[in-house]
Amino acid sequence: GLEARLVLHDASRDDLAGSTLSLAALGEAVRALPARRVVLLIDASFAAPSPGSRTLAGTAAAPTQAELEAALELGPGRPVLLAAQPGQAARVLGGGQAGLFSQVLREGILGRADSDGDGHISLSELFSHVRQEVQGRAGFERSVQEPLAIGLSEQSPIGWPR
Repeated sequence: GLEARLVLHDASRDDLAGSTLSLAALGEAVRALPARRVVLLIDASFAAPSPGSRTLAGTAAAPTQAELEAALELGPGRPVLLAAQPGQAARVLGGGQAGLFSQVLREGILGRADSDGDGHISLSELFSHVRQEVQGRAGFERSVQEPLAIGLSEQSPIGWPR
């Protein structure tokens, strides 16, 4: 079958293979970067189309978590944060201006994720905050969305000052 692909804003329904980005190609491109530390954030859905999601009608079945991990395992110091688990819709906020994941991520970086109050937001703190908030807000809308982290460790040196 067709490998998992990201449908970008300018994708053509008539040429999905030529106007979308395969996760394997994305993973290869990021692995080729000379930077030692990279965080890849993907606010996308790998689910069947549903109201309020960013999934294109007619797309293939959702990839499994193992398929996502194989394509997006970028190596040490290069975690990937995804908006939702395989098969779950990534919620879009009213007006379609942002995804729920992106909005909560921004709020977390601006300070809400500093759970220990030390003035520094580690990537682990940020992901913990994002996962909890996205699950809660999606549940309030009677939806299920749980962000997924690939390659994230507690010792991740990546963080933001508040």
